[in-house]
Amino acid sequence: MDNVILIGHSLGGSILLKYLSEQHPKANVRALYIISSPLWGFDGEWHSDDFELKKGFDNNLPKIGHLALYHSEEDSVVPLKHHTAYRRILDADETKIIKGNSHSFPEGLPNLARSIQKLEEQI
Repeated sequence: MDNVILIGHSLGGSILLKYLSEQHPKANVRALYIISSPLWGFDGEWHSDDFELKKGFDNNLPKIGHLALYHSEEDSVVPLKHHTAYRRILDADETKIIKGNSHSFPEGLPNLARSIQKLEEQI
């Protein structure tokens, strides 16, 4: 797979990070967008052996051309502190905190679309 753009929302973002860091797929990841995703196990409240990332997972991620972290400011499901924790761990090229409290992220979709469009224009 060449030049894939991966987008994971909520649990999907957690699963993408787990998969990429543990399975080492042979894919050229052009961009990875993690949106409103929980960081399982970091705060004692979100615990799941199935979803927790291994210590040092960030060092096992494949080369990612563009890493973006998005989250709603007052997300009603996954608190903003998860986004903040990801920002401390991952060297993201783009971080966006969108005003609002929606976990489904409708207010952030225009930002996401613009970011992907900029990537496409760089080809």
